[in-house]
Amino acid sequence: MAFAAIASSCPNLRSLRSKLYLLLLWCAVHSVLLTSACSLELLSDDFQLVIDPKKNPGATGGAPSHPVDISRLRNNRAFALWPRDADFDGNGAGYPARHLPPEKLSYGGLDFVFPQYDPGGGYDNVLAQGQVLDIYRGSYLAIHMLLAAENAVATGTVTANYADGSTATSSVIAFPWWSWSSVWSPWHYAGDLVFPFHFTNTTIDFNQSAIYRTVSWLDSTKELAQLQLPNITSGAANGPGGVTQNTRLHIFAVSLIPANISTDILL
Repeated sequence: MAFAAIASSCPNLRSLRSKLYLLLLWCAVHSVLLTSACSLELLSDDFQLVIDPKKNPGATGGAPSHPVDISRLRNNRAFALWPRDADFDGNGAGYPARHLPPEKLSYGGLDFVFPQYDPGGGYDNVLAQGQVLDIYRGSYLAIHMLLAAENAVATGTVTANYADGSTATSSVIAFPWWSWSSVWSPWHYAGDLVFPFHFTNTTIDFNQSAIYRTVSWLDSTKELAQLQLPNITSGAANGPGGVTQNTRLHIFAVSLIPANISTDILL
């Protein structure tokens, strides 16, 4: 009886072994394809960062902008050389680090300090959670930020605290960091810094990713003492209907425009 039972189970054992073999084979093939794709991306010169030509350089003679050092506030990793090298969205996705602009970035007539890829796994952007920026006191017209949201349109406010004790808020809007790269899609956002693809947590996705410039206005008649970033946890969905979805706001660079600006700058 025991022998018969063992014999009858052999087909099941063979089937199980076949399934395990196919699973291992699939994993191996997937790994090879992923590695090949990443290697091809790293070696190829066909892909390039696109900086919106309508705003770059954007001014003649330069503009008196004041880049803000946000390095101490960085708490998220967005730039990657392969899948899961970053964790922009909490799921291992990221921008292609090989296509970053220079650290000293002039865009739209403004100067920014743009973060660079850290091979040691360090952070390169600020996940906005209401942090306070380090600024020099003075009179400013506006704050410009290079930023992006995750999977939904993020809206919030920057809070300005002035030396006279008054407080004011100014709106911030950020579009999702990637969208379908199709002329047929009405939900494709035009970024300021446009990357040719993005990394998911497993592979390369050839839908474009982007970083956007936004401006928030300040009271130039008052002395600015402190700026507080928004704390955004939800936004409008990236699609028809705009239902509320969880999202987060990421800030890469900040620049302040003093009240005594020239007229050449693109505001």
